[in-house]
Amino acid sequence: MKNMFMILLLVVLISGLAGCEEEDATPPDEVVNRYWEQVQAGEVEDAGELVVEGREEEVGELGFEAIDEEMEEVEAFDKEFLERFQLTAKDHEEDGEKSIVHVSVTKPDIKEVMGKFLKEGFEKIMEMAFEGASQEEIDEKSEEIMLDAFREASDITHDEKAELHLVDGEWKIYQWKFENMKERFDALEEDLEELN
Repeated sequence: MKNMFMILLLVVLISGLAGCEEEDATPPDEVVNRYWEQVQAGEVEDAGELVVEGREEEVGELGFEAIDEEMEEVEAFDKEFLERFQLTAKDHEEDGEKSIVHVSVTKPDIKEVMGKFLKEGFEKIMEMAFEGASQEEIDEKSEEIMLDAFREASDITHDEKAELHLVDGEWKIYQWKFENMKERFDALEEDLEELN
């Protein structure tokens, strides 16, 4: 009887200790989805908590430096682009303290936007310049034409990746690995350079 009591006591103690163990870290793909939900909700500080410390700016740019350079004169562009941009984590692979998350990225087709702008806007802008329009008027018209092209453009989806690191038992975003999008942006830059 004494042995039975000791066994029961051990079972209870072990069960209690098991309940005190730390919960498993949130899976990497869930971290990515949570990050994007918070960004879209405007909860930037909360989203920043899901990023490796010191990497907030790089992760926050989403790898869109090429877009920013082309669209820096269009003030409304960032807001509308963010509203149409969708990022969804599908699955992930873990290798020690590093994880690669496979994500689906849907966004406006910037190549289509620039094509429409050059086709429909260039002639109008040149016409305004020859008629003596001010630089301010030309800039306003350029922005208007660019935004119209952007709003009419179709969406395109890419399969991309995100790299996460395990920090203090929690998965955090280290960088986006948007190789397919980068290839398209590089091709777009080359096309624009040929026109200059």
